[in-house]
Amino acid sequence: ESMKVLIDEIKNKSPMTAVILTTIAKGKVQLLIGISDDLVDKEINAGKLVKQGSDFLGGGGGGRPNFAQGGGSNIDKVEEVLTELVQEIINQLS
Repeated sequence: ESMKVLIDEIKNKSPMTAVILTTIAKGKVQLLIGISDDLVDKEINAGKLVKQGSDFLGGGGGGRPNFAQGGGSNIDKVEEVLTELVQEIINQLS
């Protein structure tokens, strides 16, 4: 819950903001993504991004266009997933 609050605080401070947070605990990765409303208007969707990242992490997830969470157990893929998700957002904005 504290990570969701942090995402909301960051999104509210700046327009055109995408926030991706991960934690690793008990052999699992948790992935949370928040997208500001102006980016949602540009078709950036947190739910789709979390699904994409969670699939790669060997798990599942979903949510709304402006906030979603998921994860998986492939801890060794975290850096690769983060790079992939950031690139996906950049590509969608291009």
